[in-house]
Amino acid sequence: MLEILYYIIIYPIQLVIEILFNTVYYWHIGIGLTIFVVSLFVNVGSFPMFLSAYRFQKQEKDIQEKMAPRIKSIKANFKGAEMFMILSTYYKQNNYHPIMSLRTSLSLFLEIPFFTAAYLFFTHLNLLTGMNCWFINDLSLPDGLLKIKGLSINVLPILMTVFNIVSGEIYMKNCDFKEKIQMYVLAFVFLVILYDSPSGLVLYWTFNNLISLIRNLIMKIKQFKFFFFYNKVINVNKTTSQKYTSINFIAFFLFVLNTFVVVSFLMPTNIIVSAPTIFYDKSYSYLILLFYISLRFFGIFVFWPIILYFFSSKKLKIFLMYLILNISFIFLLSMFNLFNETFYNVFCYVFVLSLVSFFLYKKKFSIIIKMMIFIILTVFVLSVLNIHKINEYYNHRATFVQSDNIKKIHLSKNNKNIIVFMLDSAIGSYLPYIFSKNKQLNDIYTGFVYYRNTLSYFSSTILALPSVLGGYEYIPKNINKLKNKDILNKIEEGNFVLPKILKDRNWNVTLFDYQYNNNEFHNDYLIGEYSQLYRQEYINSKVNISIKNDISQIDQFVKYSLIYCMPKFLKHLFTNRTNKEYSYLFYTNHFIDNFSALFYLPYITDFKSDNNNFYFIYNLLTHENVDVSQLQSDQYDLFFKNNKLNLYYENYVAYSLIGKFLLYLKENNVYDNTRVVIVADHGESYHYHTPSKSFYNPILFVKDFNANGEYKTDNTFMTNADMPLIVLKDVVDNPINPFTNNKLTNEEKKEGVLLLNALDRYAPKHFKNKVFEKDSKFIYVKDYIFDKKNWIFNYKYQEKNY
Repeated sequence: MLEILYYIIIYPIQLVIEILFNTVYYWHIGIGLTIFVVSLFVNVGSFPMFLSAYRFQKQEKDIQEKMAPRIKSIKANFKGAEMFMILSTYYKQNNYHPIMSLRTSLSLFLEIPFFTAAYLFFTHLNLLTGMNCWFINDLSLPDGLLKIKGLSINVLPILMTVFNIVSGEIYMKNCDFKEKIQMYVLAFVFLVILYDSPSGLVLYWTFNNLISLIRNLIMKIKQFKFFFFYNKVINVNKTTSQKYTSINFIAFFLFVLNTFVVVSFLMPTNIIVSAPTIFYDKSYSYLILLFYISLRFFGIFVFWPIILYFFSSKKLKIFLMYLILNISFIFLLSMFNLFNETFYNVFCYVFVLSLVSFFLYKKKFSIIIKMMIFIILTVFVLSVLNIHKINEYYNHRATFVQSDNIKKIHLSKNNKNIIVFMLDSAIGSYLPYIFSKNKQLNDIYTGFVYYRNTLSYFSSTILALPSVLGGYEYIPKNINKLKNKDILNKIEEGNFVLPKILKDRNWNVTLFDYQYNNNEFHNDYLIGEYSQLYRQEYINSKVNISIKNDISQIDQFVKYSLIYCMPKFLKHLFTNRTNKEYSYLFYTNHFIDNFSALFYLPYITDFKSDNNNFYFIYNLLTHENVDVSQLQSDQYDLFFKNNKLNLYYENYVAYSLIGKFLLYLKENNVYDNTRVVIVADHGESYHYHTPSKSFYNPILFVKDFNANGEYKTDNTFMTNADMPLIVLKDVVDNPINPFTNNKLTNEEKKEGVLLLNALDRYAPKHFKNKVFEKDSKFIYVKDYIFDKKNWIFNYKYQEKNY
């Protein structure tokens, strides 16, 4: 129960403080000013609530003073049940109930969640460790500023208490001591609690009390009485205010409910549907994830908005109504990709908002209520459809898990085997450094050729993968030339060219963790199948990272989700200025899923096949860019030390794990009759706003049949669209694309490579009947890619007969 109350009441405030802190900190104004600005924003934002609470306290005090003589008389002249009945009648006559006396403690009730949220945030803020600020040496420790005969005295908590008491004295100037005792007790409690706390937290609360002191001084000056910043911001005249005096709370509640349903159900199910393998875990149901997410969002978008509404004046109710209305429609339109930077999409948003605003202005609440109920039901139905898709996927996956033997890879000792490792985002230029660091890899990867001079046609999987499996017919430029054809179907077609060629020649074809389904091929799963086994065997005693128990993972999802719902310009603001972790979702579990898939390859492979075999293994181990130091074990040391080198070490680990599998093949005498291709769809893809050459330099590392000797470096100009021809060499003569009947060739690259630089358009929903438009950006590259003279950025490409 306490946990639920925390997520509903405390967590939203803590999240706001965290977002404010991370945003302001990246203004580079210094840690001290950052804490001050955060305190100022929180004070300004919460001021209307506390002001209303003070007003309620004043009303309670006035009515108690008014009723006091009569109550005293009743108590003096009557006893027992008779006194109770007369008092009850008197309270009714004055529209009063004894429970209303709690209004005297409203400010305290509000103070507690704000204090708790700040306490939890700053006491767990690792950034403060070792950081100095002005006269404070370490913000993670008590300040200890005053030294008297070896005794260390913390000055900040005392200064905080002084500000607190002076502020209270100014506000309660005309109150008697009995009424002030609550203020003195609260100040003393804060002093005791915070005296030995980190000075960063105490500095925040000292600023908080100083701002409250200044605020009370302003409010006590006659000419500034009831001076509110918000009146200027809202700027609603009396006429307008009168028109909204009967604002319907039901309409406001429906705005709130719509926002809650969008972010708690439609948004997370959309994310899970888009990448179901990330969230698959046999140890828990994804419904648990949805429950914890909705619990947090209930506090953010239902509980606190209603509290704010309750404590707001009429003008602030109008402002809050429009704020929630804007948030609701921005999130909803963003969810359907209707709120980007184009005129049409902005027009849709303005039109819908204006329509609802018109009905509000005309007090057509019945229309608004019907409209909002329809939208909420629509969002709910879409969420249910998403859940149905998720269940279908997981049930399908569970069938594989239950029916498949532990041996999933069946190789032949006499016939040919081809294994393709598709390492998402693996950077080609890392390989020489990795092999120089671990000399054993040179002895393992015998017979391999490293195609150093390799390009990818795109920097994201959606448009990069089709050419990897389909060849040059499926590079972005050629897909874009199609007329009146479904682009997504063409992309999917490209991803099955190579498997179909081999399948039609009676090869056993298995695709592991493939993103596309086709009943003609055997699709199976490795990612996530062995995660729990790895945790149990190697890291379960050190760290429990199941989503059900790891609160930080769910918090991560909430932060990611808020960004997911934002318009593009706000996404850039928050992903640039807040912690990078906001951009990665469920990173640790996802990393372990992919790590364990490669780790257990030797355990799931046998050599009982009597046929030719083709295995395509898709893996995202090299995609994560996260700190995975917690995976260290005595059995396998990952030695992650430097966050800046995470991508490098993830590539290192991938080659090490595949290397163990190659040793296993050698031990069982199937290495020579096995062709191995390690390829990536693209290179590094995290710094979207500074496109670099590493985007387009994927790994291409190939071992042919019966190849041996130390690995060699080949500087031939290559692209990963050469992969189908590499796989089919000496296996299929003059291979033909089974979907188009065109011959597979690599003649295209002789004219140079046209790279599509549309980094913000990497999702399938962006494509209509074109991959790119006339104003898209391109890069032209030819020959040796490590010579900057061969790169032309902002290349002008004119498609013929566009």
